[in-house]
Amino acid sequence: MSIKKPTYEMLESSLKELQKHKEDYQESLKYQRLLELSSNLSSIAFWEYDFKTNSFFVNDLYYKFLATSIEKEGSYNISAEKYFEVFIPKESHQVVLDVIGEAYSKNSDYTTKFEYTMRRRDGVILYVAVDCYFEYNENAEPYKSYGTKYNITAEKNRELELINEKNRELKSLLASYDKYIMYSSTDLNGIITDVSDAFCRVSGYSREELIGKNHNIVRHPDIPASTFKALWKELPKQTSFESEVKNLKKDGGFYWVKSFFAPEYGKNGEHIGYRAVRDEITDRKKVESLQQEIENTQKEVILKMGSIGETRSKETGYHVRRVAEYSKLFALHYGLNDTDAELLKQASPMHDIGKVGIPDDILNKPDKLTENEMNIMKTHAQLGFDMLKGSSRELLNTATVVAHEHHEKWDGSGYPQGLRALEINIYGRITAIADVFDALGNDRCYKKAWSDEKIFELFKEQRGKHFEPKLVDIFFNNIDEFLTIRSRLQDI
Repeated sequence: MSIKKPTYEMLESSLKELQKHKEDYQESLKYQRLLELSSNLSSIAFWEYDFKTNSFFVNDLYYKFLATSIEKEGSYNISAEKYFEVFIPKESHQVVLDVIGEAYSKNSDYTTKFEYTMRRRDGVILYVAVDCYFEYNENAEPYKSYGTKYNITAEKNRELELINEKNRELKSLLASYDKYIMYSSTDLNGIITDVSDAFCRVSGYSREELIGKNHNIVRHPDIPASTFKALWKELPKQTSFESEVKNLKKDGGFYWVKSFFAPEYGKNGEHIGYRAVRDEITDRKKVESLQQEIENTQKEVILKMGSIGETRSKETGYHVRRVAEYSKLFALHYGLNDTDAELLKQASPMHDIGKVGIPDDILNKPDKLTENEMNIMKTHAQLGFDMLKGSSRELLNTATVVAHEHHEKWDGSGYPQGLRALEINIYGRITAIADVFDALGNDRCYKKAWSDEKIFELFKEQRGKHFEPKLVDIFFNNIDEFLTIRSRLQDI
């Protein structure tokens, strides 16, 4: 059985049928949308706009929505001119025109949502949400729009109240910021453009006295002008900068601030100046200054006490100064950090403080000590420990270690505890070699100064016995530095 091929006419007919179904389907979507709208007309404010007649058609709910009625208005049709004049505030005109303009930029059915304000007949302003549909003619031009409107005034009022509340909080925050935060801004040349009340209160200047002036107006004479120049030179290179600065008050007093600087940019991203906030740290600086004074006093007392011990044994105060410098040099080359090296330098003058408890006839005897006298002399290490122990100050605790352990030996043959190798604190090991180097190189009541060659031979011999090998190596590798210190601090 053969199957007849469809003729051209049959194909053409089928295509036309398909096209008709497509058009019917598209048309049905439009009417389905209209049907959905019309089914709710009894409860929704509905409108329709005719581009050709430039007029609106509305339903009863729409009039009710606007606090009016068909009896008052006389018709369900409203001209666009009357619609805009009566029901649309001027501030909303452009919103509507923008939507219509957008519709003209399309070429097929267009749907949009937007919000704007409307004016009821009694003058009350409403916030409105709009669902809007546009239909187009065969020339792809909009010829009709329609949709619904919803009153969202309550929601908008809640939003506005929330915004107002946030604005009040912001104003309160800004007022607090102005009152309590030291703030200033300058242009690129350092000319002050704004200051906070807190800045004025602390500096003693009024806002009028500061704005327009160079920021150097608050520079204290203790801070060199070069420091400020360096700061302004550094600022453009960084996104932020932090510095502690002493500033000058209007009455001649001073205050300390910790400042945080950052660049300020204009609306177009151009660099227009700098902003800075500050924490006043005057009280903290006073405490730090007092602490520094206490520490300096401790250092001076320790140096003086160390000198007293040396003076009783007919030695000059330069011995303790040289030992202090040698000790710091040893410490730095050994690998201690700057803080610990400086701590040892300040504490080492106390290494022989225990000698204040040794009788003068033993301490200054020009002849060799007897065994009993030597045993008494050796007690000065324990005496020094007993005198200094128990302090809560780091400096005195370090001095205690130095006084107690500077006669211990690497091989364990020292006193008073017989410690060996790393059992001896590094401060004791360093002070031991520093003390011996200076003692051998200078006259004492019981001996003449040794030559450098003789001292060097002893150090080589005592490497690993009296002294830690690493410290002996440090001495010989940096001998010029040690000799420079000795030359600079010679006995008078």
